[in-house]
Amino acid sequence: AQGNMDAYFDNPNDWAFQKIREKKGGFKKDYANANTDPKSLVLIGTWTGVLIWFFSDLIGGLTDGKYTNVVETVNKISEDPSILDKMSFP
Repeated sequence: AQGNMDAYFDNPNDWAFQKIREKKGGFKKDYANANTDPKSLVLIGTWTGVLIWFFSDLIGGLTDGKYTNVVETVNKISEDPSILDKMSFP
């Protein structure tokens, strides 16, 4: 039931279309076991690890002052967008 509701909340129109096809004798999607093959699980785990590492580094870097130059540059650009014309990019 959880997978079925997740599919509905994700995209109600496609979910309704799939249910109508099922009632007409079409393919019945198994929402409970969707994306549980080993390849999908490895991909999901890898992306989860990358995102956790990225955001932990970002949050840690912002609190430690590692990215202060980036924050200062963004603040300068937001105050005066014409500063981009004066900056040189490699």
